[in-house]
Amino acid sequence: MNWIDIGAIPLRRARISKTALGCVALFHTTEAEVFATSDRCPHKGGPLTEGIVHGRHVTCPLHSWVFSLETGRAQEADRDLSGAHVPKPDRTRRDPTSAPDRRMNEAAHQGGRVTRTTCPYCGVLDTPDGKGGMTIQGDPDHPANNGHLRSKGTALGETVGLDGRPLEPLVPGKPASWDYALDLVATKFKAAIAEYGPESVAFHASGQMLTKDHYIANKLMKGFFSSANIDTNSRLCMASTVAGHRRAFGTDTVPGTYEVLDQADLIVLTGSDLAWCHPVLFQRIAAAKAANPTLKIITIDPRR
Repeated sequence: MNWIDIGAIPLRRARISKTALGCVALFHTTEAEVFATSDRCPHKGGPLTEGIVHGRHVTCPLHSWVFSLETGRAQEADRDLSGAHVPKPDRTRRDPTSAPDRRMNEAAHQGGRVTRTTCPYCGVLDTPDGKGGMTIQGDPDHPANNGHLRSKGTALGETVGLDGRPLEPLVPGKPASWDYALDLVATKFKAAIAEYGPESVAFHASGQMLTKDHYIANKLMKGFFSSANIDTNSRLCMASTVAGHRRAFGTDTVPGTYEVLDQADLIVLTGSDLAWCHPVLFQRIAAAKAANPTLKIITIDPRR
C-alpha cells in the first residue's frame, strides 16, 4: 500500500478564500476553517487549487484522488501508479461477493439504499447518508469508467443539498412568484419585438436541456417569435467535432466506443488536453499503454 502525503497545516480562524501562494495552497472550507497544503498533487502534478473542496477534503482535478486537508494524506491506496491494465468487467453473470454488490449489501444492511446512477459522464454508486446527502463511489460495472471517477463525479454528493440554492424566482435578486416572473419575461419580450422586431430577441439555451425542452424552446423562438436567434453552449463545444464527423463519416454520430482504446495500436489526440479535460479516459489510455508498450500516442496541439 503506497500512501502519498502532501503535508497540511490547519489555520483555524483565518478567513482567506481558496487561492495559491507560490507552491502553497490555502483552502477555506464551508466551516470557516482554513488549511494550508502543497498546491501540487504528487501523483500527476495537478493543481489542487483547481480541484473541488468538500468538507475537509480536496479532490485532485486530474485523477480524482481525495486528500485530507487535516492530514495532507491521500484517502485511499495508490492504485493508479501500478500501471496495470484495467480489466473490463464480466457482465455475463453477477457475483454477489463482487466489490460493488458487497458494498450494496453492506449498505442495505446498514439501512442505506445504494443506487446505480450516473454523473454527466461516468457510472457511480450513491448511498444516502441519512443527513440529506449521499456518499459517492465509482461503479466498477459501468463500461464508461470501470469504477474510476474524476473530481466532478467524486463531489457529486455535495450537490444534492438545498443550502444556497434559489428555490423560487428572484426579481431582481428578491423572491417573486412564478406567475409574476413569467409575466415579466413575456412582457419584456413582447415590448422588444413590438419596438425593434423579432431579430431583437434571442435565446441562449443550455446543452444540458432534454430533447423535448429544446423542441419547445425552438418552437417558441422560431414559431411564435419568428426569429432564428436561438443557440446553445453545445454548439460552441461540439461544432468542430460535428463538422469533422460529417466530413469524414457523413453523420455526426460518434463512430467508436471506449473499448477500442483498450485495443488500439495508435491513438491520435487532436487539440485535446486529455489528462486535464478527460482524466478518466486518460487513465484508461495510460493503462492501455502500460499493458501494450507498443501503443503509440500522438498529440497534435498548438500548446506544448
